Amino acid sequence: MRSAGFAFLVGLLTGVGACMQVPAPNLKPLPTNPVLTSSVSYSDVKPIIEGRCAVCHGCYDAPCQLALTSPAGLARGASKAVVYNGERLLAIAPSRLFVDEKTTAGWRERGFFPVVDPLADDSADLMRSMLELGAAHSFAPGEQLPAELDLSISRNLSCAKPDEFANYVYEHPLGGMPYGTASLPTSE
Repeated sequence: MRSAGFAFLVGLLTGVGACMQVPAPNLKPLPTNPVLTSSVSYSDVKPIIEGRCAVCHGCYDAPCQLALTSPAGLARGASKAVVYNGERLLAIAPSRLFVDEKTTAGWRERGFFPVVDPLADDSADLMRSMLELGAAHSFAPGEQLPAELDLSISRNLSCAKPDEFANYVYEHPLGGMPYGTASLPTSE
């Protein structure tokens, strides 16, 4: 069962997706600080993202290439492409935000998939599902993490698309977000 505060944050984060869609060429460009509801904007949830999400999802080598430090990164979504592969013999096309592609549609063509969908039911909204999985298997602050939770730098990352989430939960029952830490406080 979700708490009111948790549901509020999930609603805010998933509401970003509706405001983040890249407009068609005949529409006005997105505002730099889109309004998520009548009184909440991306900048309202930015401190939570910076405090809990950006430690992993703030760089070019973020898991699943999901960069959450800007509205554009959230709109771009995630990718299954492995960024660092020591066995790769040939270069791959870079996927730098603001450089290699400038539209959500372009990112979709390059294999990125959405992580938020405010119009979908809960099972099709990946960010909501990952946060709920993290809350369902919360780790107590200051306590040792379970041995089955792999935190090694060489672990295999699993970048599940929304329709693959049930299988992800089966294979990674402790893999909710934020990964390997206490779940978000109710106030967030």
